[in-house]
Amino acid sequence: MIISLIGNACADYALIWYGISKISTSKSDHSISIFYLGQSIGVILLAPFLSVLFDRRRRLQGSISLDVAYAGLLLLMILLYRLDVMLPMFIFMFSMATAAIAIVHKSSVGYAAVQRMSSISGVTSIVGNFVSAYNFSILCGSAISGIVYRHIGFSGCMLLGAITFIPMPFIYWRLFAHDPEPEPSFRVSTWLEFKAGMRQLKRDTVLLATAFIQLLVNAASSILPAVIGISFEKFMPGRTDLSAMGIAIGIAFGILLTKPLGYWGTSFPLRWITFFSVAPSLSALMIVFIYPKPIMFCIVYALHCMGSALRGVTSGSLRVSRIPESMIGRVNTIYGIILHLGQIIGGLLIVPLTQVSLRWGACALTITLGLAAALGLAALPYGAVKTFLQSERSKKQTTR
Repeated sequence: MIISLIGNACADYALIWYGISKISTSKSDHSISIFYLGQSIGVILLAPFLSVLFDRRRRLQGSISLDVAYAGLLLLMILLYRLDVMLPMFIFMFSMATAAIAIVHKSSVGYAAVQRMSSISGVTSIVGNFVSAYNFSILCGSAISGIVYRHIGFSGCMLLGAITFIPMPFIYWRLFAHDPEPEPSFRVSTWLEFKAGMRQLKRDTVLLATAFIQLLVNAASSILPAVIGISFEKFMPGRTDLSAMGIAIGIAFGILLTKPLGYWGTSFPLRWITFFSVAPSLSALMIVFIYPKPIMFCIVYALHCMGSALRGVTSGSLRVSRIPESMIGRVNTIYGIILHLGQIIGGLLIVPLTQVSLRWGACALTITLGLAAALGLAALPYGAVKTFLQSERSKKQTTR
């Protein structure tokens, strides 16, 4: 699965590099904001229906269909680029469709595999491995795309992304070949099925509060790679390879700390998780006001990725243990929708401010992460994370 996620990341970053390259000719160009807006709208409006369709079908059929659709979109984007018709409308539509497929793939295919394996090993251990694998794929995708974009171009990134999906059907066959058909009673209207997922998340106040905290964090997390790219473009135009290296190093820190922070985080009060995960990056942002250079944004991102390792394992463990398997696609997609509302904030507010002034962008990032930390302290309970995992398992045992 890592292979296709690398292709996914490579294609996403290609569009970011393309948007950043347009800033050199016009500071008022909004290609980056259009990309982030399209991603968010795709997750909010299109992903819910795809998640229901996925839950209605066997895992094998749904997984292969998602990958074929994604690879086809990448090849279509190459054609549009070659024809020199990369209009904002096409960037918006492409990012909307690919983001919807990607979030359903991660929420449904990924977490279905995690649930399948969590019966063999502990939930936290499996989720930690999944988060590490996901971050590793982004690391590779960002680094590869930066180098490929500089030396080969946009089409090279998209073609590489499409190629990575070729071996995936064989992997899905091993994972899901013997899955049963969904129960006939499950086949009700799309809206009613999705509404049931909304009710499930609403009942779980811990997951719901975590989702809205992640909304604020994601307003910064989702666009920080673009902020790094913009800072490099202002000082060293065209060096997408350096931007990619800065992003990859930050992600590497997150991967190295995922397991130790995940293990430590399960014993830590849930209420303080967000505060301690964003405190280092907030401290570094204070220095950015004095020294707004690309290296400082890379440091901010590295510290932020370290915090993301803690938040990712915590929220992932909560979701794997608390969401019923029959609703995993819908509830995780709704969770993803909430997170992408934050990306709209980042894409429409933080990115344009950063294009105008790196200090303004740093100010917006500081306010957003500060609000997330405050909401975590106010909205989440004090008990240790593992307490909520254990109590939910007890509920499942009781219902049986």
